[in-house]
Amino acid sequence: MTSPNPDDPSTASEPGSSSGGDPHTTWVERLLIRVVTWLEWLLLRLFFIDCSLEEVRERRYIAAPNEAAVAPGMMDVEDSNDFLSLAKEVFDQSEKRRATIDDKCKTVLTISSISMAIIAALLPRLPLPYLGIIPLIFIFASAFLVLVHLNVSRFRYPKLDAEHARLDAATRRRRRIADYLKDARWNDSVINFHVDVYRASNRALRLGLLILMLLAVVGGIVGSTTEERVIQMLRAEPKMIQLLQGPKGDPGPAGPKGEIGPPGPKGDFGPPGPKDDPGT
Repeated sequence: MTSPNPDDPSTASEPGSSSGGDPHTTWVERLLIRVVTWLEWLLLRLFFIDCSLEEVRERRYIAAPNEAAVAPGMMDVEDSNDFLSLAKEVFDQSEKRRATIDDKCKTVLTISSISMAIIAALLPRLPLPYLGIIPLIFIFASAFLVLVHLNVSRFRYPKLDAEHARLDAATRRRRRIADYLKDARWNDSVINFHVDVYRASNRALRLGLLILMLLAVVGGIVGSTTEERVIQMLRAEPKMIQLLQGPKGDPGPAGPKGEIGPPGPKGDFGPPGPKDDPGT
């Protein structure tokens, strides 16, 4: 038998979601969850991720009813030990995929945080500061999707119980093989959904950074030209300069008398004056 691992927080369903159905959540929490779910679905659709609202609620892709994790006759193999090892390897591979996607999403979240700080520093230099809201919206959408991805999801793990102890060795191996394959199939549906969430957040981040780069280039070119025009306008309008300077104030009180400085160097002798005529 398989079930979510109760000791792993990643196996808990989101409170108030359609899959969790926690009766202890308030109506405010349920409303907030619905809003977040709708916003996530709209953002995924905006960045070309084909998913349904129900799949966003479940946080996994829902497989078709006729798709079986264990094909008929798969359990009738002679070497069940090797097949058990192969089934466990398939399950472990899905766990490695999950860890890889988590690391990539953390990288996107870090870049998004740094980009928001860069936008805040560039806003005053833009010719139209409100244009900085455009890349900020895309980068915020990227961070939002990553934070939603890092939220708890329902993963399944093989579970041993008293029923397994009553089975014979061959039946127990077949049951474990089926559990590994079913759990790997379930986890893959969750991880595939997380991969698409990462793809959408990565697209939002790239688009936001591209717009930010264009605004920085335009701000560096147009911004300097605008400053020069303003300076020339002020120089050509003395009345404007006088208005900005304000009225001339009254002279302030005289400062304290300074100390007497040292005597200067002795100057050169001047030329002799004209000689007077002798008296009579």
